[in-house]
Amino acid sequence: YKNLVLVGEKEMMNVYSIGNGTETIVILSGFGVQSPVLEYKALASRLSNEYRVVILEYLGYGYSLQTKTDRTLVNIANEINSALKEAEITGPYVLVPHSISNIYAMKYQELYPDNVSKIISIDGLMPNMTKENKFLAELNETKANARISSVIEFTGFARILSYAKPEIFYIDKMQKDSCYTSSDIVEYRKRIGSGYLTKTMVKEINNVESNAIAEKDYIYPETLPVLEVLSSASIEKYKEEKKNNNFAKDYEEYAKEMLSNLQIQNVKIVDGDEMLPMTNPDEIANIIKDFVVMY
Repeated sequence: YKNLVLVGEKEMMNVYSIGNGTETIVILSGFGVQSPVLEYKALASRLSNEYRVVILEYLGYGYSLQTKTDRTLVNIANEINSALKEAEITGPYVLVPHSISNIYAMKYQELYPDNVSKIISIDGLMPNMTKENKFLAELNETKANARISSVIEFTGFARILSYAKPEIFYIDKMQKDSCYTSSDIVEYRKRIGSGYLTKTMVKEINNVESNAIAEKDYIYPETLPVLEVLSSASIEKYKEEKKNNNFAKDYEEYAKEMLSNLQIQNVKIVDGDEMLPMTNPDEIANIIKDFVVMY
């Protein structure tokens, strides 16, 4: 599970790689994932026969060490670049950011445009939604909940919860997927016990509003193939918000607003919740394969 590389003076970041294809897919995890290597294994295993698949564990995630470095967009993008370079994984890369990592992928693309061949985002945080006061309120609520949860975690409650209600951590899905071994699940529970909402994660979520606002005017370059994959659950949530006049646009409209070339950029809706890489890995893998082949 572990291959630590140096990304700063002392910081060590975990870079997991599987497969040997000519194209390299880099999976960037959602916020607060205790073990990205294991959580995204279902998706990675379905892609690794045709591509080299890399799962990055941000500082403070999984086996990566924690850091006191500010969790700004530039710092995180530079850490992604350093980790891939130190692990001797050359680009250009197909970036597959999930959730909050959408804004990190955007900043990485801005700083290192030659390193990115495509972006396939999964239920991504849309920075242009920060123009909505209700969305900013949701971000602040997430920040508050994360701070409270991180304090509660000193009791080891999350580890206990992983046994009492495994579905909360999608362990029930893992147990039914043949790619996961019993050792994987044991290790995943260990990571929940030791890495649930670390101090680095809390620092990151405290910066999420300013980071998202910084990218609010981002538009994908016209020459960059892009696919925004949106879950049906998120689509329905924001349609309801728009209906109740909390948002001027819905989730799909905000996703499309960032596209600059509809010949090579699109939005696709997939049945499921915001954890599509775990709940619908077969369809997500097929979508990624089709898009990579097409462009």
